Amino acid sequence: MARAQAKQLVVCIDNDGYAVSLEKRKIYVAPRDAAAEKHGMLRIIDESGEDYLYPKAIFRSIALPHAVRRAVLAAQAATGLSAKATRPPAGELPEAAWDIASRA
Repeated sequence: MARAQAKQLVVCIDNDGYAVSLEKRKIYVAPRDAAAEKHGMLRIIDESGEDYLYPKAIFRSIALPHAVRRAVLAAQAATGLSAKATRPPAGELPEAAWDIASRA
């Protein structure tokens, strides 16, 4: 159970500037990242299993019933996705945001 608490589920509410990377109204898994959150960013895991930093303001945290939350996280695990720290695509985030968050 502690492992599930380390991840939050968020929904994208605005993908302006990130239309290629994010889908509006899609649920994403966001591992807790205190360093990123201090800078107004969230670490989001995409379909490839890679994680990228995005502005926190374009997501909203969502609460799902326990069984649904487990199913969403299990679906992510079943696809073999695991979060790996990776650099964001060129031009998507300021270099300083990556440098700060990657030091954590």
